[in-house]
Amino acid sequence: MAVTVKFYPEGQLSEPLSRAIRTAKRSVDMVYFYWKTQYATFTPANAIVKAAQDAAKKEGVRVRVLLGYGADAPSVQYLNYLTAKALAESGIEVRLAPVSRTTHAKMTVIDGYQTFLGSHNITRGTLSFNKELIVGSNTRDMCCRPLAGRYRRISPFVTSPATSSSWTFEIVRNCW
Repeated sequence: MAVTVKFYPEGQLSEPLSRAIRTAKRSVDMVYFYWKTQYATFTPANAIVKAAQDAAKKEGVRVRVLLGYGADAPSVQYLNYLTAKALAESGIEVRLAPVSRTTHAKMTVIDGYQTFLGSHNITRGTLSFNKELIVGSNTRDMCCRPLAGRYRRISPFVTSPATSSSWTFEIVRNCW
């Protein structure tokens, strides 16, 4: 079966990603190396936070976020911590990746099949100005499914920083 993908040029990811997150029916799983939300004005990165918060308020929708927290990038650690705190305070399940590893993935999976995957972090620059490669797919013939067991082994953000292996994804063909 054919796999359908869409490429999003610079400045054109925030709107479709926010819309897809808001329309989730069961789940939103997000993995990002860097998610900065501390800006003087409202930005596309803040719009994605708002979309995740809106989705988490819907009955039956589980929103999970894994953010990079590697010791090799202390400024990323600090800003991801602030974003994780804001997300967790709104009821979103948040994990910080192990300090001993770099989690460099950038992906959102909605309802187990609608996928946004690419080089983008969630920052004003990557969502507005940078030349990034982002591929979106809503084809059920190829879906990305989180390995929930690994996610569960990472301590929740509100309890303590993560200490075990990072959350990974598997590509599954014909999973529905």
